[in-house]
Formats: sequence, C-alpha cells, structure tokens
Amino acid sequence: MSDGIFLIQDQEELDEELELMESKGIPLIGKLVIEYCGEEFLPETWRRFSSYCIGGKIISHHTGFDDQWIVKDGFDAEKLENHPDREELLSMERNFVMQNQYDEILREVFSIARIDYGRADFSIYDGQIQVFEINTNPMHGREEEVLAQSHPGRRDTLIRSEDILQLAIKGLHGNSLDTPGQSTGN
Repeated sequence: MSDGIFLIQDQEELDEELELMESKGIPLIGKLVIEYCGEEFLPETWRRFSSYCIGGKIISHHTGFDDQWIVKDGFDAEKLENHPDREELLSMERNFVMQNQYDEILREVFSIARIDYGRADFSIYDGQIQVFEINTNPMHGREEEVLAQSHPGRRDTLIRSEDILQLAIKGLHGNSLDTPGQSTGN
C-alpha cells in the first residue's frame, strides 16, 4: 500500500483487507473503495485517455501511458524514448487525436451525465470504454511547459489537440474571447 492507494484484485481480497484493517484498529469510516476497470494493453504498460466535451462537441485531447495502473501524466520523455513500443504508443496517441476516437460513445456519456463542458478520463477494459472521471473544471498546463516536458514525438499531436480545443472554446464565444478590462465596442 502506497499513499493509501492500492489495487485489490477481487472481492475476497477486499474482504481480507477490510478485516485486516479492523483487526489493526484502523477505522473504516472515511475509507473509500472505488472499482477500477483497466488493463495492461502492452506488457507493463497501462493507458489513460482524455477527451473534452465543449458545448456537446467531443475533442480527443491526449493519452497517458505508464508502467503502473495509476496513470497520471504518463511516461516522461526519457521513459517514452526508451520504451520498446515507443512508435506504437506515439501512433496510438496521434490516431486518437486525429480521428477523434470514441466520439459517439463519449457524447452519450456526457449527455447522460448532463455535462456540456468538461474532460473525461477513461481507459479501455475488455474492449469497452470505462470512464472513471469527468472533471468539470479541468486544468491546462501552459503550452510551453507541457511541450518542454513532453517527448519530441508527441509535440505535433499535443499542439494539434490543444489548437482544436481552443477553437472549440472560442466557438462558444462567437470566435472572440474578450480580454478582461477591454471593451469590445458594444
């Protein structure tokens, strides 16, 4: 167990862990158990996809890859450079963004959730999308910082996905975002 987050494989193992916690005097109040559906898609490689919904439009934004089941920011540039399947990973992200994969199902997910702005983070399990979060206040890193930390093979894809996202956001405002404090002449 690290940072209180660990993966339990089945109900029997969960029951054992809860009994162990109780036997050690650890209160179960305040503990949270979340079902996780994800799988390695390459040996020792997990993935997370992120897509935005902007006013009902789905925008495939980026993928994250890691050698552990919790995929946060994904491989750093050096780790990706040395990955034996680097080109496949780069191609997968590029296809995800350029083909706007999973558009239809994600549109349905956002509709069911009644959310018209946000970022869905999801994985694929047994061939099916498993959405584990819709963030309705997603943060963006400054583009220069994100690009500086990214593998060079990802840069064009990341720039393209961010351009598409920014155009969709601007489209909600009639293609003109006012700068705070400046008059639009209206």
